[in-house]
Amino acid sequence: MEEETTEHLFFNCTYAKAVWRGSGISNRLLYDPRTPWEEKLREILKCNTGTRTPHLKHLPLWILWRLWISRNNLTFQQRNFSWRKVIRQARSDAKEWHDQDERSLGMTNPPQFQNVGFQGEYHWMKPNTNWIKCNYDGSFINGQPASAGG
Repeated sequence: MEEETTEHLFFNCTYAKAVWRGSGISNRLLYDPRTPWEEKLREILKCNTGTRTPHLKHLPLWILWRLWISRNNLTFQQRNFSWRKVIRQARSDAKEWHDQDERSLGMTNPPQFQNVGFQGEYHWMKPNTNWIKCNYDGSFINGQPASAGG
């Protein structure tokens, strides 16, 4: 079994390769095993700021997210999903993100979100310039059908 590295998990394992190939994203650097994962990530971020079809420009980021979720489902809950399902979910996520973004842009006074906090107070901090910050949390009890995330 190969060591689980970032590069292996997101790009080089057979499962990740099937997801990327099946996604229809045509960026040869993503498929080249000689390309360092940091460069692959830069290419993905370029897609996010590019002029490709609006609801698909976020797809590569959502593929990364769904690969991570799929890995955690397999590792912690022994649940395996097909690579096709990962692509469907990533496309659905990208569309939902795009649609919500469009709705927010159309609002004259978009809602302000406030952290209610628990077990102490938490303050969100803006990331440094040229950095992307992904906030997440989640929990589950192994063997139980219920889970939570945000």
